[in-house]
Amino acid sequence: MMVEVPISRPSPPRPADYIVVPGSQGPRRDFRISVGLREGWDAEGRVFDVSEAVRTARAWMKRRVESGQPALPGMFTRAEVTYAWPRDDGTVGSDREPVALFTGEAVHAYLGHLSDAAIEAMLNELATELGAALGQERIYVAFADRTWILDAGEQARTLQSVDTSARTSEQRTQQRVIQTTTRTALSCGIAGNHRLSLRIIRELPVG
Repeated sequence: MMVEVPISRPSPPRPADYIVVPGSQGPRRDFRISVGLREGWDAEGRVFDVSEAVRTARAWMKRRVESGQPALPGMFTRAEVTYAWPRDDGTVGSDREPVALFTGEAVHAYLGHLSDAAIEAMLNELATELGAALGQERIYVAFADRTWILDAGEQARTLQSVDTSARTSEQRTQQRVIQTTTRTALSCGIAGNHRLSLRIIRELPVG
């Protein structure tokens, strides 16, 4: 007859057992990447599940670690961005769109040896991977006390602006109005693509 030997299990920790881990204290360096989940800028665009963003990020992390490089761990959540804008006819439009938020912190105990520039480079690298996988032209990034925008179409728009410098005075004036309106729309901090900006541009009077 076999006698069961009770398994010895460690007691759960008590509040008095916790101490600050040596070398873990340092400056707070949290980050966030905001990327849209609706492909393109049309309302009928494909909407990705946040799991696609998770899959893309995990593949990026694995590639970096396999090559001996550090990676940024973080948490994904699904959110809804809501916004409104004035129309030329005096009415106000509003919309919503799904986004994926990747948030985390460059924990000092593990990544404290990396410079801010190195963290920013990793954020940009991951953001572009997410943007390409989810069909997004514009991605919003925040790190510590700074924010910036990554845009896949900015270079093309800049070249187009240079090419139109020979237009007539009336055409150049209209182009400046469009650019100013676009900048105003983009300052709303909408994660994802140019859907809001394009909508405002389409509603501007022509001529």
